[in-house]
Amino acid sequence: MQGLEAALDLYFQDGLDAAIARHRMLSRAVKDGARALGLDLFGEGLEDNWTVTAIRAPESADADAICAAIRRDFGCVLAPGQGPLRGKVFRIGHLGYFSELDIIRGLAALEMTLEKLGHPVKRGAAVAAAEAVFLERR
Repeated sequence: MQGLEAALDLYFQDGLDAAIARHRMLSRAVKDGARALGLDLFGEGLEDNWTVTAIRAPESADADAICAAIRRDFGCVLAPGQGPLRGKVFRIGHLGYFSELDIIRGLAALEMTLEKLGHPVKRGAAVAAAEAVFLERR
């Protein structure tokens, strides 16, 4: 209950419009970062979904292996796909108390993990794409 109270205090401090704008920005940064790595997004209404982004794992890597490696090596938690999507997609959440640097850290971990798993990666591409989104509002 104390955590909920603290979260609501932060929410009301910024106001509804600012909170929604921040979540949309974080969502766009994740989506642009994933696309910069050549990854496909999964789902419908992608641009309107600013709570979580589902990303298709590349053919060269299992989504569950990506999630496990990122957690083990970098302490970042990505959610695996469920049911028929298990091993095929992973999800990056961005609704809640996340900062711009949390997103950059997660995307950097994704870049390094994909490279380690044998997927060709242009280092820094996802991070640069996210930074471009963040710099737009400065």
